Amino acid sequence: MAKPKVLRVMLNEVPVQEDVTIPAPTLGHMEIPQAAANPIVLQGDHGPVAFRNIYVKPLE
Repeated sequence: MAKPKVLRVMLNEVPVQEDVTIPAPTLGHMEIPQAAANPIVLQGDHGPVAFRNIYVKPLE
């Protein structure tokens, strides 16, 4: 099975990651079977972090 890939992550309309392969699960990953579409989990436990206006666009 292919490793997951991030095509593009934008922050304030500026690309911060493009074409990045995820090498392995994080230490806090959920034990759920791999699938074409699974939940996205955001980790923000390293200080004051806020997430808002998050958009996920499915590939067509």
